[in-house]
Amino acid sequence: MKKFYFLPLTIFSFSAFAQTSYKAQVSKQADALEKQVIAWRRDFHEHPELGNHEVRTS
Repeated sequence: MKKFYFLPLTIFSFSAFAQTSYKAQVSKQADALEKQVIAWRRDFHEHPELGNHEVRTS
């Protein structure tokens, strides 16, 4: 009976540790991309492509 409880608790504890590591990793990557995304947003608003007059679209 002890083995039955040990396995699920072990798996649950590993997943709990993985979540904190995952959150930190996602936060780090988001911080790294923040400046680029802000630059894209500013560029989109400075140079809108309106009414079938797309010049900078690939």
